[in-house]
Amino acid sequence: MGFAMANQMGQAMSNNTNRANPNSAPPPVPPPLQFFIVFNGAQDGPYDMSALKNLVMQKILVKETLVWREGMSAWTAAKDVPELNSVLGSVPPPVPGA
Repeated sequence: MGFAMANQMGQAMSNNTNRANPNSAPPPVPPPLQFFIVFNGAQDGPYDMSALKNLVMQKILVKETLVWREGMSAWTAAKDVPELNSVLGSVPPPVPGA
């Protein structure tokens, strides 16, 4: 009797795992963040985070640069956009005495 009960439990558990849809796809990957910047008085972009990091290294994108992305209501200084903190912080400070 114990073996029969264990067999029934095993079949029930197997049936439950087989009910999951094997063809269900994972949720779509969200699109990467893309920002526009104001450069030389004009809108420029869009730029992804990698490109923005390059602009920081070239000193084109600085903390005071105005930026905008979809979902923002207005152009905002880069320093006030939390998503850009890691990009803006990627440049080392000036060498002392240089």
